[in-house]
Amino acid sequence: KGGLLHAHLGAMVRADVLLRLALPQPAIHIRVPVAVSNSTIKTVLPEFLGLPRSEWTQHASITDSGYTPNTWVPIQNARNNFSETLGGPDGFDRWVISAMTIDPSEAYGTHNTTREVCMRRCDLSPVKLTTSRRSGRSSKAHSPCLR
Repeated sequence: KGGLLHAHLGAMVRADVLLRLALPQPAIHIRVPVAVSNSTIKTVLPEFLGLPRSEWTQHASITDSGYTPNTWVPIQNARNNFSETLGGPDGFDRWVISAMTIDPSEAYGTHNTTREVCMRRCDLSPVKLTTSRRSGRSSKAHSPCLR
């Protein structure tokens, strides 16, 4: 358990594979604290959750100006309706993968120590991958650093 508490998501799983496995799952939903736009895409990080069928939503997009912050959107809808100005579905994939990984330019250039990388990522609300929901409580893994 202690080793997992200090592991980075990128060291445990490939983000592109995780996304590819999540996309066909209708229970997987995504939410963000503000609508994703040209001005927020580099700072807004997603939260993912597998919802029970009774809580599934039909919300369409996380990039629409009418998006209600922290509203769960099915991952397929979020991807299919990702703004074309942000790259459409391919832009969604790039954004999600980027949110779950530390870019080499950060790791070796501008943020070249573990502390600097974690400080940068922790300053942005970390990506949350909720792993379970029991009795109203959830167990969350944060990336790339844990709090």
